[in-house]
Amino acid sequence: MAQTSRINAILGDLVDSFAQLAGDNNPRNLKQSKDLANKQVKAHQYVRTNQFEVESSICGLIEKFSIVNRDDLAEALTKRLDELRTKSKSKWMPELLSLLLNLSDRPDQKSTLEALELLKPPSPPPSPVTWEELDAEEPLTGEVWQDESYSSASDDEVELTKKSNLYVETKATLEEAVTDDILPTITENIPTDDFNKLQAVQFWTQADLGSSQPQRLTELQIIREVLHMLHGLPTSIFAIDEQNTLVYHAANISILQISLSGLNDVLQSFANIGSDLLRLRSWTRKGQKVPLLQAFNHAVSQQLRDFDQKIADIETRFVNPHSAVVISLLKVHREVECFSRPISAISALASSVPEHGGGFICLELLYDQICLLQAAGDDECSRELGHVFFACLNVYLRPISQWMEQGVALDNDESFFISVIDKGSPASTLWHDRYSLRKTNDGELHAPKFLCPSAKKILNAGKSIVFLQHLGKDLRQTTDELTPAPELTYESVVGCSSAVPGLLPFSEQFSTSFVQWIGSKYGPASSILRQQLLASQGLLQYIDTLEHVYFSKDGVLFQTFADELFKRIDGRGRDWSDKFLLSELARRTFSPALGLAKPSNLSVRIAQLNHSAQSVKILSSVLVDLTLPWAIQNIIQRSSIPTYQAVLCLLLQIYRAKALLRTDSYNIRTCGGRSRARLAIGIRQKLMWFANTMHSYVTETVAQTATQELRQKLADVEDIDGMCDVHDRFVARLELGCLLAKNLAPIYDSMISMLDLAVAYCGMQNTSMESSGLPERQFRVHSRRGRTRRRADRDSDEDDEDDDDDDDDAEDSSILDAEGTEKSSNGEETRNKGEQTESYAQRLQTLHDQFSRLLNFTVAGLRGVGRAGGEPAWEMLADSLAGGTNKRGRRYIYD
Repeated sequence: MAQTSRINAILGDLVDSFAQLAGDNNPRNLKQSKDLANKQVKAHQYVRTNQFEVESSICGLIEKFSIVNRDDLAEALTKRLDELRTKSKSKWMPELLSLLLNLSDRPDQKSTLEALELLKPPSPPPSPVTWEELDAEEPLTGEVWQDESYSSASDDEVELTKKSNLYVETKATLEEAVTDDILPTITENIPTDDFNKLQAVQFWTQADLGSSQPQRLTELQIIREVLHMLHGLPTSIFAIDEQNTLVYHAANISILQISLSGLNDVLQSFANIGSDLLRLRSWTRKGQKVPLLQAFNHAVSQQLRDFDQKIADIETRFVNPHSAVVISLLKVHREVECFSRPISAISALASSVPEHGGGFICLELLYDQICLLQAAGDDECSRELGHVFFACLNVYLRPISQWMEQGVALDNDESFFISVIDKGSPASTLWHDRYSLRKTNDGELHAPKFLCPSAKKILNAGKSIVFLQHLGKDLRQTTDELTPAPELTYESVVGCSSAVPGLLPFSEQFSTSFVQWIGSKYGPASSILRQQLLASQGLLQYIDTLEHVYFSKDGVLFQTFADELFKRIDGRGRDWSDKFLLSELARRTFSPALGLAKPSNLSVRIAQLNHSAQSVKILSSVLVDLTLPWAIQNIIQRSSIPTYQAVLCLLLQIYRAKALLRTDSYNIRTCGGRSRARLAIGIRQKLMWFANTMHSYVTETVAQTATQELRQKLADVEDIDGMCDVHDRFVARLELGCLLAKNLAPIYDSMISMLDLAVAYCGMQNTSMESSGLPERQFRVHSRRGRTRRRADRDSDEDDEDDDDDDDDAEDSSILDAEGTEKSSNGEETRNKGEQTESYAQRLQTLHDQFSRLLNFTVAGLRGVGRAGGEPAWEMLADSLAGGTNKRGRRYIYD
């Protein structure tokens, strides 16, 4: 309560003092003012500075100094803070430190220890100045102040008198002395004739100058008024509207030698030039915060100074002529109009430049105007604007040069067209996710249009520097030895672009010089980074490793891994999907082909199992991962790994079908006759042909060819963007070649279904073998006999096939009788076997029909998309599938 009463008393005194100053003594108003002040103070939410936040900010600043390699600043700041804590116990110290922190501007970049020397007092301290020293240097021997005499008499005749009333002379007495003494003295010395001439030439003092009646002046008088107006000075015949930045001329002026309308046209032309000058001078007086606009302001000011100098030269010609001068208003008009064209053009540009943001707009406007003036043949005006353009351009290129040479891009620089998206992004996405081109809301580049074609190279040059810095490579020593960048000036661009500059447009000349400037800064970093990736980082070696793991480059290694995986799947144990055991299997199998990659970087994981083990689709759950170094991941991005895994899945599914068909055992007895045996053998042959054809197509036609082309193109590109584009096209080619694209899903699904038919066929064979009761060895013996006979009959005509059928039926009977498991006299056993054989034959026929339907669909689809402009290899694949499985061109393939 005591604190509240004290505050109320202070506020009351404060309100009373303000009321006395305002002369308001109304008690009601005073009470209302005091109540309002009390409410405002009670609602005050501001508290003192948090000393702990200040301490945390200072510690963060010291840590930042250490991170950016400014340990000298960190040590100096720590030392002085310790000294401040021991010597100063002020309670306002947190506020003072907070104020210094808020006033600091990038101390890690702008602070130097040398500046601390300026704060030290001089040693030894200078001695104070005393009155004795001053009196010794300049003794007070006379009066310091003396009275000035305004009389016309000479100094010898004047006797100065010191009277006290001279120091208290009033203003009236002084005015009387001036009037009575000075003015008569001045007017007495002026000759009357000269005074009359001076009054005669002062036409602006005439009372009837502003009347509607024409006032006749001489050309010299009008020329003088025009030149004064062009200097920005007030004149008699021109009125200046500062608010609207316009100049008007008087309409009642006439000259003897020029008609009134002609004179008005000339004066209006001068007024238009004066308006442009007034508008430009008004714009240059405005403060600019953007460095580019500051440079533009400076260049415009220089143009104005040059213009004023040319006007002064005209004045000198009339004021101090060295020879006879012809006074001609039209001649002066032609001269002024000639060298004022750049001023008028710049004035129009300055009024189009936005006040806030978009400083590069002035560069675009200057560039377009120079191109138009050069196309119109106005070389003089385009040259002047060219000097302004390149003066602004060199300022605009400073952050670009810093980015391309040092890889530095400020986060808060809205005028720069390169933005920092995520400064803390992982190194594996440094090239793609950390920096990008700044775009406007319309999706256009936040930069001048003439710079857009080179924007990507500028971005890549800086990213290459940052990339090399992360690799531990410093290019500062290398860049110092390189040829310096070409100078960008109007003379160097226009004068060196061609032997005859006027034959080439300015856009072409500037584009050629600017590309050379970009190349001088872009080439070194790009080439060094490319060499680092190909040589030191082993990009091609990692591509070879990917080819072994995912594309079955080494068939023995891949077969070993696949067979062991299939054995685990067929065992149906619970641990077959253990990712640790599968990872160990992959590392042990592929370790000879890993190259630079560590075995621990290879792992296998099982996704969600959505399919049965009786389908090849279960292999789509097996995902093999190979962790690459961060530098390689910037080229072989994580988004492309699913395509590698899809190709691996397809190869595993093909290997699965081939493995099952290769270990298949069959017997004529299980087929119930030669015709059914031929059907079973035909199905197996077609499935085996399909699996072998797909394996050859994926590994050789698609993967091997695409990988070879990838290696060749990677050796030819210039930068990481080119490498990424080559790899992206490689991945896209894999997706199309292996039919993994979404628009090819029906064809891909039909192929997987045919591979599933191989699994179903082998399952039918195993079931039939188990139901027949013959040992597997005897099945294989009969299988080999049947294969030998079919190889002998492969080239026979269709007419001979009927005779062969009879012979084979006889052979079948002899084989069955020799085994002694089926007798013709045993009717019951024959009927049971016949029912099983019939059911087996129906399943075989159904499987054959499904395979034929899927194969026809796949072949037709491949030919359709191939003719529609797809991969040329699709039609070759279709022909191979159709040619190897049709009726007339049977091929029996056994592994």
